Amino acid sequence: MDGGRCLHSPDVSREPQVEQPPRSFRRSLVVLLVVVVAPAVLVGLVAGGVAARAFPVGIVGGLLIITGAGPAAGVRFLVVLPVVLAVSLLTVGSWWWVVLFAVVGAAVGVLAQHGLALAMVQIGLVASTVPQLEGWSEPAVFVAFLLLGELFGLLLARRAALTSVGATTTVATVPQAVAAAVGAVGVGTSAAVAIAVGGDHSYWFVVMFLVVAQLVIVDARGGRRAVGQRLLGTCLGVAGVVPLAMVLPRWSTALAALVLVAFGMSQPSSRYWLASAAISAAVVLVAAPADASLALGARRVLATVVAVGLLGAVSFALRLTRGSGRAVPPPPPTPPRHASSL
Repeated sequence: MDGGRCLHSPDVSREPQVEQPPRSFRRSLVVLLVVVVAPAVLVGLVAGGVAARAFPVGIVGGLLIITGAGPAAGVRFLVVLPVVLAVSLLTVGSWWWVVLFAVVGAAVGVLAQHGLALAMVQIGLVASTVPQLEGWSEPAVFVAFLLLGELFGLLLARRAALTSVGATTTVATVPQAVAAAVGAVGVGTSAAVAIAVGGDHSYWFVVMFLVVAQLVIVDARGGRRAVGQRLLGTCLGVAGVVPLAMVLPRWSTALAALVLVAFGMSQPSSRYWLASAAISAAVVLVAAPADASLALGARRVLATVVAVGLLGAVSFALRLTRGSGRAVPPPPPTPPRHASSL
């Protein structure tokens, strides 16, 4: 995935949210195999491990940005992603990384007034997961194959006729300077916590904050309920993955994780807690061996709790200034195209 209900006034948009029909498990599994697994394997065989990690990140990033901003505006945001990725690669593990995500948060706050905050959240989500690489050659390879992945993701989005979910996003009614400052504090604080905690998966603190922020950006009315479901699902997923990790042989964990992610993707939004549980279990299953799954799962739960608390603080701060700015109508929706979708 990714700053909250507070960034948007629930009174601006009164259009009812219509639940989209869930994708079938089989279709979800095919999408994962075709869009993520197969490209990563092929690129890895040709160009090595760094390229194999970057290419699917670019694909997913391209798809997320297109669905966050729409085909027209999304192309412009695709230019921003490699810049943010490059800075993240150069600063990851240092306090300059916190400054980068404070800037990302400020951009989210400003773009909220134009219905484009979701696209910047997606850029932050992708940028937060970059690994620490050695020297200059590995980051250069990473960015190069990320760009190729972006182009492939753009082609997939056009082929599948993906449209923006940002057309249903409500927009900020606070001054831009206030929205930018609060966004910078929210995302920057999550990054600061990640640096302070340290460890291989400390970026989860940023990811979780952006994910819960994304929920209320997409649906300001149902966002609070979805955040609660996210927290519940994460706890259930972590509780279930520990015995699963002890039973499964290590070679089978990647396959089990793929099945869990496909299962999560196939759930309707009314069962978001179940989707969160499956995907959280998959992430912990892949990220840690059996003897470390409990500790890593506990870190993921902690990251979610911190994200929810931080989102509440950000929401309160912006609620204090609600109505002091100018309400901007959301952008016109992108006309749907009659084509098969991912």
